[in-house]
Amino acid sequence: MAAIEAQQVQVVQELLTDNVDPASNTRCFGEIFAAAASSGSLDMVMTVLKHWDGDAGKPLLSIRYIHGIEAAAIAGHQHIGIKLLDLGRSLPKSLYDAIIFRVVNTGQIAVLLLLLSHRQQHLGLDSEKAFWATLIRSSVQYSNRELLQHIMSKDL
Repeated sequence: MAAIEAQQVQVVQELLTDNVDPASNTRCFGEIFAAAASSGSLDMVMTVLKHWDGDAGKPLLSIRYIHGIEAAAIAGHQHIGIKLLDLGRSLPKSLYDAIIFRVVNTGQIAVLLLLLSHRQQHLGLDSEKAFWATLIRSSVQYSNRELLQHIMSKDL
């Protein structure tokens, strides 16, 4: 984690090559991937992701990936959040809606719009209405006017 914070991509690369698990949590510093995403270094994020490629069977991988998107958005690194979404990893629908609600308060409108554009609608009309009502409420709560304008311009 210290190497990530110090922007030492080469050191992180060496550690990951020496079998440090990129999906592990550290005792005091949280998730390695979220730290990389919040660092602002796309090279750092891609270095960690490169070592995750064969790791698809690990539990919690989707949650850690979502935490990375959220960490990038909170830190104001919109380019990293967008890159992670553009990579097209398959995320469970239940987690996908949750990340949308958690990113509303960051004000990262480009990340939110990309999340919304990739979102799958709920099959039930009541669930879909509840999603949009919660999103409107969150937009108002966090004074996210751009998102609110986007929602209101949609034909829901």
